[in-house]
Amino acid sequence: MIRQIFFVSVSLLMLGWFLIVWDSPPESFLQQKNKKIFTQDSIESFMTNSETQIYSNNGEKMLTLKATKLESLEGEKILTLYEPRALGSSHNESFEISSFSLSSKKGTFDPEKGDLKLFNSVEGILQTSTGQRNLSSSSINYNIPTMALSSQNRFNLQEENHEITGEKFLIDLKNNNTILFSKISATYYAD
Repeated sequence: MIRQIFFVSVSLLMLGWFLIVWDSPPESFLQQKNKKIFTQDSIESFMTNSETQIYSNNGEKMLTLKATKLESLEGEKILTLYEPRALGSSHNESFEISSFSLSSKKGTFDPEKGDLKLFNSVEGILQTSTGQRNLSSSSINYNIPTMALSSQNRFNLQEENHEITGEKFLIDLKNNNTILFSKISATYYAD
């Protein structure tokens, strides 16, 4: 009896295996190709020596953006800029800061939000009614719709007879406000 149960069990297992193999598609027996686990970003497009001009709704030039190389990654809307240079103005000569220029080694631009982020040794010149101010930081953001320059990092602001350093600033060109937030120190030079 034990022998018969053993043969019936083995026969059922063999019959089951045969049915599984018979119903399986031929692809299941082929060797699987190696799938890529990591995907590299692929560049969708790029330009060299580009110049872009951005205008407001009423036709005023808000910003001129130049870069030695501009690239767009596939599926991303943010542009990567190499050696970018931005030139902008407040469109009101009575304001304290009438225009500015910023340059850095690298940056990004989000056309939908109007956000320009410059990083890696950002240098800037702010043109004022009394002359110019030199601005430097490791990163500076400029939002085109709000016309605001800002930084969350250490900055240095120099004018002819004084120098101000700190850790966070906001320069609102639309409302003519400059706010210096934390760890501010100033040095005045005698004439």
